[in-house]
Amino acid sequence: SNVKSVVFTSAKKNGFIAGADIFDITGVEDKSTLVPIIEEALLFFLHMKSKNVPLVAAINGPALGGGLEWALWCDYRICTDASSTKMGLPEVKLGFLPGFGGTQNLPALVGVQGGMDMMLTGKDIRPAKAKKMGLVDLVVAPQSLEKVAVETAEGLANDTVKKSRPKKKSLMNRFIE
Repeated sequence: SNVKSVVFTSAKKNGFIAGADIFDITGVEDKSTLVPIIEEALLFFLHMKSKNVPLVAAINGPALGGGLEWALWCDYRICTDASSTKMGLPEVKLGFLPGFGGTQNLPALVGVQGGMDMMLTGKDIRPAKAKKMGLVDLVVAPQSLEKVAVETAEGLANDTVKKSRPKKKSLMNRFIE
């Protein structure tokens, strides 16, 4: 393949991916009709991962619900320090669990304690905290996001940048797990 790496970003000025419209989902009477949609999304992510091509998420603005889950499938996550940038799983406030791999990918990345806190409360996580907890690898100014994301993707492809690894777990996280 000629593709060496992939950067996922948004054409919107202030938003990564906000995820599904929860009100559309709550309006679906037969929830079993959502299963093929979820399966198709999971297959897409698994297919992308099977290519062994580095995936970078370039996040400016909200990455909520399915948007955060999309970023979690990536090997490296970069977000901006813009006031609109936040990450979270707000669907849990309405009784929905993350459906696109978030229940597995989030705790694997940030530990069970941090992952469960996000999945049970639906709290928004701001850039500085996201970096501290290992949810993102870099926090940059909005004007440098694209350049840094492309450089990072190139670095991942030629092994000058290492893939993101889960944050070292605290004693409490190791005990919980």
